[in-house]
Amino acid sequence: RIAPALAACGIEPTAEFVLLTSDSDTLVAALPAPAQPLVIKIATSGAASAGLDRHAAAIAHLRSLLPDGPTRRLLPRVLRDGMAGRARVLIETRLPGAAADAHLLDWRIGAAALGAARELHQLTCVRTTIDATLLTEWIDQPLRELGRLRSLGGGCALSRLREILSAGFDRREAIVGAVHGDFWPGNVLVDRGLDSPVITGIVDWENARCHGLPDTDLLHWWLAAQPAQLGATVRRGLADPHDLRARLADDGIELPNPQLPIHSVLLLTWLWHVAAGLNRTSADHLGQVWLARNVRPILSHLASGSSPR
Repeated sequence: RIAPALAACGIEPTAEFVLLTSDSDTLVAALPAPAQPLVIKIATSGAASAGLDRHAAAIAHLRSLLPDGPTRRLLPRVLRDGMAGRARVLIETRLPGAAADAHLLDWRIGAAALGAARELHQLTCVRTTIDATLLTEWIDQPLRELGRLRSLGGGCALSRLREILSAGFDRREAIVGAVHGDFWPGNVLVDRGLDSPVITGIVDWENARCHGLPDTDLLHWWLAAQPAQLGATVRRGLADPHDLRARLADDGIELPNPQLPIHSVLLLTWLWHVAAGLNRTSADHLGQVWLARNVRPILSHLASGSSPR
């Protein structure tokens, strides 16, 4: 697949490459060119092709918004795109550093990563009233992705989820702007220097939102750092939102919209995460284990009618 994809983008098809890991229907490889290291992404399904389109569009939008400076330089630059047969192909710059989860993740890396996310939010966010248009984008569209999971049932749970989220956000004033949508150590590049870690890049923007809730990026990072499975961690937070706020404060996480119900923000973060997981593959590549660990505990909690304290 790689040789014709390189040729489609005007690069010598015999160029050296190193395969990189991916949890979607996208083949990813590094091209260690001497002048400028590159990354090539090759879609292997319709879902992956749509994901590459969203990724490229998000980067272009953000680069048009952000002034030249440290935050803008954290984004890759899309250099070429094309088609190799029916496969969508994209080539972008490879940013320096290694994924944060390749290091022993300590509080200094977390603080640096969260600081980079806050800077992005501050440069793109505005205060607005959450209206019907945002509710459709934030709630209804992701819920349609969960509706694909007919094997889980969950009709009552999804109705309950929409009810909770609508009550938590409808007509509320909030800070809204660009969010990454999959902000976790695997998508943050870091150069761990002698004195302190430096964030060198933020990659994989296919789940980005131009008008998202910035709290979800910070909460997503925190959830990814927890030792328990996602479903268990979210369920614990729903059972005791006061404890969740205390745990976030202990870890130095200040949400941009503290006036919003924390259980609603937690559920929205979870909803966006699992909907994105379903959306990144044409087939159900996530598997029953992933569903059991991440989706079933929350649907069960919602179906039981449990209410946050």
